[in-house]
Formats: sequence, C-alpha cells, structure tokens
Amino acid sequence: MQLIFIILDMNSWIPNFKEGGVGDRLVNSEFFTEWFAPYKTKQFNVLTAVMAILLFLNVVTSAIKDAFSRKRIN
Repeated sequence: MQLIFIILDMNSWIPNFKEGGVGDRLVNSEFFTEWFAPYKTKQFNVLTAVMAILLFLNVVTSAIKDAFSRKRIN
C-alpha cells in the first residue's frame, strides 16, 4: 500500500474529499499538514496514520492473546 502511495504522490494524484466534511477537516488539521507529513499529499498522510494505528492495535491484541494462551510448564 505504501508503494502505491509513493507512486501516486510522485504523480500528484490526490483523492477528492467533500469540502467542509469530516474528512476535509481531518486532512487539513495541523497534525497532518505539519507534524506527520511523510507525503506531500495530505490525504495519504491521514491514510498512513490510520493504517499505522490499525497495525499497532493488531500487534498489541496478538501479543496479549499469545501471552495469555501459552501453557505453563511446571
């Protein structure tokens, strides 16, 4: 997915969000325009952050399941 974002970012392709909607306000927030900006395209910055959060949650839940499902050896 990140490779696709890199290619699209180099070609200046930008997904279109409805103006004034929640997505537009989120994309134009200071966090995604100044703090977290791995891409020139603000929309890709938001999608990358969402994917990172989902990946982190998946790793944490898998680690918790592993920790509690292991059999104890006496």
